[in-house]
Amino acid sequence: MVEYRLIQDSESRIGCPVSKLSIDDRLITILCKKGIKHIYEFQEESINKILLGDNVVIVAPTASGKTEAFCIPILQKISECLYSLCSKPNQTRPIEGQICAIFLYPTKALARDQLPKIMTLAASLGISVDIFDGDTSQVQKNRILTVAPQIIITNFDVLHYHLMHKTAFSFAVKTSQFLVIDEAHVYTGIFGANVHYIVRRLERLCTNQLQIVAASATLPNAGQFCKALFGREMRVIQGEGRRGKVNFVMLFPSLRSNRSLVIDLVKQTSGEGHKTIAFNNSHLGSELLSFYLSMQGIKNKVHRAGLLPSVRRTVEQAFKYGKLMAISATPTLELGIDIGNVDAVISGIVSINRLTQRLGRAARRGQEGYAFLALGNDPISQYYSLHPDDYFADEEQVCTDPSNPFVQEYQILAMACDKPISKSELENDNSYMAMSKTIQILIAGGLIIQTEKSFAPNFKKAYEILDAYSIRGIGNTINIFFNKRRIGERALPKAIEELHENAIYFLSGRRYQVRNLHYDNQHKESLYYAELISIPDDYPYYTKALVEEWPSIIEVHEQKRAFGIEVKYCSLKINLFFHY
Repeated sequence: MVEYRLIQDSESRIGCPVSKLSIDDRLITILCKKGIKHIYEFQEESINKILLGDNVVIVAPTASGKTEAFCIPILQKISECLYSLCSKPNQTRPIEGQICAIFLYPTKALARDQLPKIMTLAASLGISVDIFDGDTSQVQKNRILTVAPQIIITNFDVLHYHLMHKTAFSFAVKTSQFLVIDEAHVYTGIFGANVHYIVRRLERLCTNQLQIVAASATLPNAGQFCKALFGREMRVIQGEGRRGKVNFVMLFPSLRSNRSLVIDLVKQTSGEGHKTIAFNNSHLGSELLSFYLSMQGIKNKVHRAGLLPSVRRTVEQAFKYGKLMAISATPTLELGIDIGNVDAVISGIVSINRLTQRLGRAARRGQEGYAFLALGNDPISQYYSLHPDDYFADEEQVCTDPSNPFVQEYQILAMACDKPISKSELENDNSYMAMSKTIQILIAGGLIIQTEKSFAPNFKKAYEILDAYSIRGIGNTINIFFNKRRIGERALPKAIEELHENAIYFLSGRRYQVRNLHYDNQHKESLYYAELISIPDDYPYYTKALVEEWPSIIEVHEQKRAFGIEVKYCSLKINLFFHY
């Protein structure tokens, strides 16, 4: 044992009674029915600032009430807007077919988890709420597009696709006045750079000026990050926690493997009747842990990306209602999906920010909780085993870079597909030089056509490129079939490494063998799939491809010497070689 700490967040400071808020009496009534008689200080500040029209980022721990902090004022403002419109002559109420707010979540599962809470508050004011994403049926989509709700819940992937294809949904969102981005810490790196441009593209089409509200449990540099992400100053509102005591232990497996340590921890916690989540940093890690736990008779399930949504929901419900005591999870359960009480959290080494997000799962109902950081056998773990205070001080600053030239080319092309870019519009843009350079590259590639007054896309060529582009920085998806039934999926290029012919592949804690992989990058994504066959449950092996990476420099942008070492900032092409 390296370190023990008792983590007990101070209670959020109590703010005013809900009856003193400048909101509709019907909202006050529904809050009181939910047992909310007072709100916290950070909620009161958030409500007041959002009502005043400020762009706000709310940073507060998991389960501290962030949803109420942004929902209440936005619902109030929508209600006031509808009332003022209804007061006009010849105006009927409610105003149907007009989206007022877009709520964006990073995953479909989290969006569906938050829907009931948002609908309950909205229904008190007669405001309609609905979800529009990849899991929404065509019948539901048609209904939404016929009579649009005042609040639409979706994700950036859907928004990106519909804006550039100028669908009926893209026209429906043009009336939006409010943009809410929950779990904002997710939008880092390439994903965040794409999100920056999608927000700009939406603003460009909207008939109203958008008010932006973001929320996160872990954003140490919230103001700086959100300014880069949204291109505007954001008022940071900091909240505190309200979870129970968590007994935190840092452990170093000096004479054993990290996996054997985690297996013992899960065995102890679940055996004592504590509902436990063991977080892994990879798909294979979560599957192997589940496999070895099952071999020791410990009932558990896997929760990770690549499993069918129905499978993940079954795991969540079984855990929530006490039918399952242990989950082997990847970061899919870091976000705020409601899975009921969690007593114990076990994690491999991650940054303190990520660990804080994971620990936020424990003791959310006020009970005493347990958290374990199981260090590995790597050099950084060895360092932290000797200097645990450094681990807690090493906060990871989140960042994104919208000036990424790779992202700019795709997103400016998508922007032109949304609506041709006029030359006057370009001249008034703060990033005029960068956009002009990118547009010239797109013109040279035959993707954009220059006219007298604007830059318009070559739609056929543009869509061929954009439809194959992922804003999350991942490749196309390989569907996985067993007995002619789809049981999962894996993104490229990782799929080639894990689903090659004769590979042993783990799915939901069970081993399969890959019969063949159908992949041809000259054909459509629908032709990408892998076929699995069953193998004995006691099959003792698994496979791991050997991967070599060979980088080659395409273009050097900057070169200098730093501390006597020659360094280059350059564009690279990386070739991957897989040995099976």
